[in-house]
Amino acid sequence: MIRAQQRMKLKAKRESWGYKLLMAIPRNLVYVFVFIIAFAFTGMFYVVYTGKNMSQFLKHELQINENLMEHPLFYFFQNRIKVDDQIIKKQLEDLNSQYFYKNHLTQNKPMVVEDGCKKWRALDKWNDIYYLKREYGLQSIVINKLDRPKIGNQINRNANYHYSSQSSKRNSFTQYLNLTTTDNDKTAMYFLKNEMIVSRNLQMDYEKPQFITKILRNRMTGLTIWNDFIRQPEFKNRERYLCVISGTEDFRLVSPIYKQSIYSGVIEELGPTETPIDFFNYSSQDKFPLAKKIRVLSARLEKGSCIYVPAFWWVQTSTVSEKTIMLTFEYESHSELTSLLFEAIDKGILDE
Repeated sequence: MIRAQQRMKLKAKRESWGYKLLMAIPRNLVYVFVFIIAFAFTGMFYVVYTGKNMSQFLKHELQINENLMEHPLFYFFQNRIKVDDQIIKKQLEDLNSQYFYKNHLTQNKPMVVEDGCKKWRALDKWNDIYYLKREYGLQSIVINKLDRPKIGNQINRNANYHYSSQSSKRNSFTQYLNLTTTDNDKTAMYFLKNEMIVSRNLQMDYEKPQFITKILRNRMTGLTIWNDFIRQPEFKNRERYLCVISGTEDFRLVSPIYKQSIYSGVIEELGPTETPIDFFNYSSQDKFPLAKKIRVLSARLEKGSCIYVPAFWWVQTSTVSEKTIMLTFEYESHSELTSLLFEAIDKGILDE
């Protein structure tokens, strides 16, 4: 009799809601893992058979609020700050610190200097691979790599390189040259982005822009070697002066007053320093209606030309030639107040 009562109590305990919930957890976890695996395979097939990258696959799922209200701060900016239709072009001999400060730095206006670096020795010497290898070969740098997507075990040579496959590894400039000269099948693309120059001989091959250096502190001078692909838009909180030493580069610039219109800091899936907008094809993106009101400034820089990009301006570039060698001078922002303002916007402080 006692044993029968114990069996009844044990059976009731097993059939309690807590016991059932506990037993259901492993089965539910199986469903979760199956969903994750199915999503991963869907993304993989999307990348392989469309030649697009994973970020584009994820962007396809972004939920855009069509009733998005403009922030009053950006509405005020866009109605009070005038953005020119074209980027002003100047000659180096016509520039001085007073003109630059009054017409570009304080006005937050970009500028192309058509002969900004035409007299540099780097234009001739840096095209010599052996010279760069001798002067820069042992310097530690970050080598960035982009892969072509695969179909099974085969490289899809019709697909574009994409950022979802980007990887970075610190090595030497000599190793970078070895990689770029031995990969004849073009299964991967290697590039350098804003690597500091420490060689004294290389530093003597270029000149800092005196009309900027006299009034702003130079924080960094970096070497960039691009291949022929379109980069993602980006911005920095520093004033920048970019010079093309070899090749041809297309630039697309967007003023920070359009930060909300390019959905930066608006979409939860993207950070405040990211935008889903392609500045080279922004007018046809019906999914992002606010982007149709932005003003994109264009410039094509040939060998010997430079461009001044104000702090917080968005920049997207594309290499027109097979390869472009560029030098970038970064300066501290001229306005600490502006830096604090955009930092507050990115952190959502103004919305509280």
